[in-house]
Amino acid sequence: MIFRPTRLIQHAGDPYVGMIGYYDVAFCRIGKSSRDRRRNLIAHFQDVSINEVEDTMKRFNDTSCPFSSPIQVNNIEQYSYHLKHGCRETKTKPIRIYSELADILVFSDGVIFNAG
Repeated sequence: MIFRPTRLIQHAGDPYVGMIGYYDVAFCRIGKSSRDRRRNLIAHFQDVSINEVEDTMKRFNDTSCPFSSPIQVNNIEQYSYHLKHGCRETKTKPIRIYSELADILVFSDGVIFNAG
């Protein structure tokens, strides 16, 4: 199943981040997990560069990821959470949803395969 959103980060990718969830459940899944599928789900971003993902994740890693600063009393809970779960819940909403639901992300100048 190919889903063709026209944006990813701009305007939070809406309404597409909700739509890919619908396509996942309605047309692709056969079980509870997004890995239990009868069809692969591909997000084909027309006219969107892979640089958008790279730039967004670089900004996240430089400013929001707790591993970019030393452990302190005020960030120990966030450190603990990230050691256990990684940055899964703290990535920007569109990147988190697309990376968890789509099997392949196709951009105008690159491809990301979801190995999860």
